[in-house]
Amino acid sequence: MAVGSGALDANTTASNNTAVGRNALTANTTGADNTALGNNTLTVNTTASSNTAVGRSVLSNNTTGEFNTAIGRGSLFKNTTASNNTAVGAYALLENTTGTQNTAIGNEALEQATTASFNTAVGTYALTSATTGEQNTCVGRSAGIGITTGNYNCAMGINAFSSATSGSECVGIGRQALGNNTTASDNTAIGSKCLDALTTGIQNTAVGKDALTDVTTGDNNTAMGKGSLHDVSGGSSGNSALGEASGYTVTSGGQNCFIGKATGGPTTASRSIIIGADLGDRGNTSNMVVIGTGSVVASFSGSATGWTFSSDGRDKTDIVDLPLGLDFVNKLRPRKFKWDYRDKERFPKESAENPDMLIRSGFIAQEVQELLKQENAEYTKLVGDEKPDQLTVGMTDMIPMMINAIKELSVKVTALEAG
Repeated sequence: MAVGSGALDANTTASNNTAVGRNALTANTTGADNTALGNNTLTVNTTASSNTAVGRSVLSNNTTGEFNTAIGRGSLFKNTTASNNTAVGAYALLENTTGTQNTAIGNEALEQATTASFNTAVGTYALTSATTGEQNTCVGRSAGIGITTGNYNCAMGINAFSSATSGSECVGIGRQALGNNTTASDNTAIGSKCLDALTTGIQNTAVGKDALTDVTTGDNNTAMGKGSLHDVSGGSSGNSALGEASGYTVTSGGQNCFIGKATGGPTTASRSIIIGADLGDRGNTSNMVVIGTGSVVASFSGSATGWTFSSDGRDKTDIVDLPLGLDFVNKLRPRKFKWDYRDKERFPKESAENPDMLIRSGFIAQEVQELLKQENAEYTKLVGDEKPDQLTVGMTDMIPMMINAIKELSVKVTALEAG
């Protein structure tokens, strides 16, 4: 069917074509199953089949490209021999000539693509600057708007990955995620403004609103949780944070690890580990390990040979001398034993061939527990019974008793020496 001046004017043996509009399908000879609605649509198409063009100057330069769908003024305007493209929106895939299997939905989506293939752009201006970049997926207004030659990127959200030019294999999901990335590759940002300031840093991962939002050239940072590593800036690299606002204190420090909500401490320091929740600022110290719950905190730093624990007198009351000493220690029964776990899964695999590795020394929790009852000293919490089916003994909690025992023995030794 032909309606309009010049419509299907050169048709010879082709069938099942529909042309409505001035010069629609005017050069078509043997191409079949084409639909052209609008002035100058599929104007130079000759032998190509199964194309759909709706709008003014749509697929106007197509000659042999097939299975293309273009809806909107100027969409796929310069397409010549490329096939299997879909363009919906004014000027979508406008510059495409030979690129295949592209999908552009939205005004000016993939507008500048020429020979690029396998791209998907959904949203006004999505991937509009891409020229030869391939296998990119961008969804959202201006998503991936700056990508020119970058490949294998995924951007979802308004202005996501909007400044990228040649960066490849990046994922940006959320408003302005990876918004300023230019040439950096292998970055993942999921959440509003994640990695928003990043320009050339590589192999960073940010999950959660405002995670890693200030880093620019840093590499190999991982932040998971709203606002995690928010203030890491410049080229700071190798930091890891898990939890809301985790690592919130770090600015330029590197290779730090934070686990737990609002864990912090180092700002410019490096190689510290902070684990807990709401621990707050633990100080700008490198090579530090802190584990705690906010009220109970253990730390280890520098060349120290043991853990330190929170013991501030300002947080204590009803302070008296401990009555447990030498008599209590004498009643303890150190034992040699062999582990025989009730849960067979706990046995090391090597123990089948080397059963001697199960031989240990220490205390029996039930025996210590009984002694504590006798001495009315359960307040010491030497035996952990939070899990009644698996009692524990806190060896370091015995140190105060040991010190008292030593002091009592010291008095006796002094007395003997004096006598």
